[in-house]
Amino acid sequence: MSLEEFTSLAKYYDRIVGDRTEEIAFYRRVLGPYGKRILDVACGTGAIAIPLAHEGIHVTGIDQSQHMLDEANRKLEHVRPNVRNRIRLSKGDMRKFELDEQNFDGAFIAFNTFLFMISRKDQKAVLGCIRNHLRREGALLLEVFQPDYLRPQGVLRLERSYRDPTTGTIILRMTQQTISPQDQVTHVSSLTLAREQRKEWQFFFDEYDLYLFARGELQQLVESEGFQVIDIYGDYKRHPFNKDSKKMLLLAEKSG
Repeated sequence: MSLEEFTSLAKYYDRIVGDRTEEIAFYRRVLGPYGKRILDVACGTGAIAIPLAHEGIHVTGIDQSQHMLDEANRKLEHVRPNVRNRIRLSKGDMRKFELDEQNFDGAFIAFNTFLFMISRKDQKAVLGCIRNHLRREGALLLEVFQPDYLRPQGVLRLERSYRDPTTGTIILRMTQQTISPQDQVTHVSSLTLAREQRKEWQFFFDEYDLYLFARGELQQLVESEGFQVIDIYGDYKRHPFNKDSKKMLLLAEKSG
């Protein structure tokens, strides 16, 4: 399963991912000083874009899943017009998008989505497209996870159990991972069960690969594409990245 095929779960995506309050606050704190025009690459259901718009930030989001964008637009129907007017959503491939608006103050790719780019060619294409849409010294923020080598490989494990207090919808999500160090890839298989009130269970199976970046490799890649790395955090509280960090959050600025 590739990134563009990750569409059938759009309706349940926010509930699968869970609370993102800390993540949203991190993006606001880090990108806020750069300005109020931000590009959300692979924006999905607008889970970060919409809260940022509530904070007065103008966000342009792109995603290649129409299902995800439809879900984002459904959410926008329930926000105030002045907030809704701060958001523009477009369908586009992160490797080859070209927007009318240029010179964004900052851009970000959240929630490990950059890791769907397995080949170096695709990784460079994404970074190049983002750079073309940033003003000079505009910010780039990438979020990638660090693999858990101690987790049992190939074992299905319950990752998320949720019951919506308003609708009664029940979500169960189980995943298994297999790490291939020689290929620098984690293969992920997931089974999601969803049941809306008084309806039958729905079953969703998704399968995909995520690229594994070492710190030095990611920094070198970003700098080779015309950015200067400013900082690398290990969590949303902006603690320095170290060998025990579960995330790598890289902040860079467009150079030249």
